[in-house]
Amino acid sequence: MKNDAYSEDKEINIAVIGVGWIGEVHSECYKRLEQYIPGVKIVLHTVVDINEDRAKEIARKYRYKEWDTDWKNILKNKEIDIVDICTSNKFHKEIAIAAAKAGKHIICEKPLASNLKDAKELYEEVLKHNVKSLINFPYRKFPALVYIRQLIMKGKLGDIYDYRASFTQDMSMNSNYFDWHFKKSLAGAGCLTTMGIHSLDMARFLMGDISEVFALSKTFIKERSSNLNGKITREKVDVDDTTAILAKFKIGSIGTFFFSWLVAGRKHHMDIEINGSKGSILFNSERLNEIKFCDNDIKDKKNIGFKNILIGAEHPYGNLFSLKTGMGIGWKESIVIQFTDFVKAIIEDKKTEPSLHDGLEAQKLIEAIQTSAESSKWVKI
Repeated sequence: MKNDAYSEDKEINIAVIGVGWIGEVHSECYKRLEQYIPGVKIVLHTVVDINEDRAKEIARKYRYKEWDTDWKNILKNKEIDIVDICTSNKFHKEIAIAAAKAGKHIICEKPLASNLKDAKELYEEVLKHNVKSLINFPYRKFPALVYIRQLIMKGKLGDIYDYRASFTQDMSMNSNYFDWHFKKSLAGAGCLTTMGIHSLDMARFLMGDISEVFALSKTFIKERSSNLNGKITREKVDVDDTTAILAKFKIGSIGTFFFSWLVAGRKHHMDIEINGSKGSILFNSERLNEIKFCDNDIKDKKNIGFKNILIGAEHPYGNLFSLKTGMGIGWKESIVIQFTDFVKAIIEDKKTEPSLHDGLEAQKLIEAIQTSAESSKWVKI
């Protein structure tokens, strides 16, 4: 019997610019989208990278139709619907503005740019054109974190007193490792933009806006070895290795944040603790499919304590991957969810989330934190 839902597929053609680690992750996730969007054919059209060998490698591996080394060429191609920007942070603004002017929908890696001025220009220019846009904040699509937000919105924590978050890794412990992430001109900041921006955006997602910050930042490894074209040189590092922040939320809650990529044994560790008048919640990204919840509002006080809740079929996005509760999803599934929602928003002409506005607000926080760390003063957002 004929399946009418798939009889005339709508094509969505995608170009990915920059295929380092995250560009390859995005490529893999696009291959999974069709099963979640009936009637839509996802086409990996063109992969772009300044490294020709890398572009060819990814084109073969993920079966892109074409590859290129110059991103400007794809803007002339009328077949391409979505431009996914996965380059180093400095180049986001130029590519995003050009893509919007060419009528392409935009997915932009975080942060929007390497500084607030460029982020504002990117945001304002893209808004002038009738295109959909998205910033890559996939943690907003983790079922566990969406469920935590629902609990907060339903008042399950009561009045929220404090919010604690950290993001730690050991990715930069080796001083013989150097790339663009360690140059402020290309990245904008160090662990603050590479990891911390996700925690800051999640704080906004769960708690609302932050009004004021006080920060300490330090670069512990001030020089690193670079092996470029077979020649080893010592490069100066001008970004933060570690940043600690005190924050005031507009709702009156207190926030504390700690970010570092110099924590031995931590691989990809983002944790959150939220404490309120009716209870507390704990989340750890290395245990993606569970939260700990203490309900302080129960009558039997001798039974108050944290209980472990497995996130699964009964929770947000629970039916998307055909898994039973306890089986669990992985980090890449959050990107699949994000891309699925984005493509649906394009087809149905609906609002996208997380939006470039969320990216701009996160960039405001980054700049305020940097200003505070330099001045040793509280800074209003």
